[in-house]
Amino acid sequence: MIPANGVLHRFVWFAAERGLRLAITFVVGAAVARYLGPETYGMIAYSASTVAVFSVFFGLGIDALVTRDLSRDRRSDASIVGTALVVRMLTGFVAFAFCFVFARVADLGVSGLKQLLLWQSLILLFGWSDVLDGWFQSGPQLWIGICIRVVVSMAAAGLRVYLVFTDAAPYAFVLAGVVESAVIASALWFGFKTTRLERRALSFDAALAVDFLKRGWPLAISAGLVTFVLQGDRIVLGHLSSAEQVGLYAVSARFLDVLLILPVLLGMSVQRLFAQEAAAHMEARSGAVRRILILGNWIGLGAAVIMCAGAGWFVPTAFGTSFSNAAPILNVHAWIVIFVMQVSLRTRVLVAEGRQRLVLILSIVTAATQIALLPLAIRMGGGVGAAYATLAAWICGAWIGPLFFRHSRWFVVAFFRGMVFPFRH
Repeated sequence: MIPANGVLHRFVWFAAERGLRLAITFVVGAAVARYLGPETYGMIAYSASTVAVFSVFFGLGIDALVTRDLSRDRRSDASIVGTALVVRMLTGFVAFAFCFVFARVADLGVSGLKQLLLWQSLILLFGWSDVLDGWFQSGPQLWIGICIRVVVSMAAAGLRVYLVFTDAAPYAFVLAGVVESAVIASALWFGFKTTRLERRALSFDAALAVDFLKRGWPLAISAGLVTFVLQGDRIVLGHLSSAEQVGLYAVSARFLDVLLILPVLLGMSVQRLFAQEAAAHMEARSGAVRRILILGNWIGLGAAVIMCAGAGWFVPTAFGTSFSNAAPILNVHAWIVIFVMQVSLRTRVLVAEGRQRLVLILSIVTAATQIALLPLAIRMGGGVGAAYATLAAWICGAWIGPLFFRHSRWFVVAFFRGMVFPFRH
């Protein structure tokens, strides 16, 4: 059995939050997509994907380090949280500046896209809220952060529905996202200040900031590359194809987001266990960790089969017949969850063990594969080709790249052993 150790409790909370938020955003997102149409919806999806890449690159991997460090030493939260907040606020402004410059100088082609991207970039100013989210996740009061996100998401969904019924302009939907980020950040700060039992004032530790940067830069680049793999296909597709193709691709990606919540949930639930295992035994490679990996494998496979089998019905039912051509893209996208599940759990184990540079190397392998394949794949097959290129990149990152390194080869072996002999540990 998988050890309880709070994993099931945390999984239930995270599953409730992510499931509810995902259901809300999916339903409301479908209504917004129907209202805007494939081309305009594609423009908004392009701007959101671009901002997401900037956000993760300039996050510097600090959010993951905060959760890991607080899981090991909760008593030092004053310096850990205080330092991380200062660094993330500064990097948020830098990310906003870079994204702003990119929007101004890039040749985006489609009229109105530049303005949407400029508005969307304001979200980068509130990335520091992830530090507070990590504080809640690392302790027993994780339900507070969860409730804050759910309540604000429900209010934001109501705002978007109102915008649909009032025939709002496209930029209004982007601004709704900015307002949502600002309110979540403010609410998390208020929740942190009112529920933190240890009343020591937050402090900035320059040495700890340098340590965050030293340990975090491989994670930042790695997470940025992973985000590019998940979002960059839409960006490249937007440059090599039409906004309508991006809109169809974004609809398929909406369903993929539903699948990808599974590795996120499982990973968030077990990261504390991985950190404690690594702290106690130097490596998190115990039977308990292996059983979690096996569970993740079968969850990913089952979800992929269901989504692929129902793609032809899911897409037009949720988004309307104007988006029916997204179904062939979803037939390919569905299988990505199997490999993202492996990469997600493997990354959390390696981070717990302090092997951030190996995480970076494997992320480079994944991104390089996608970058090499995308141009030709898009020219040959449009959105379907982009999906195949992304799937190939994840297969390479999950199965091929790890074989060349001693500390990651174990995960590939564990995957195939778990699929063939799921009840033998």
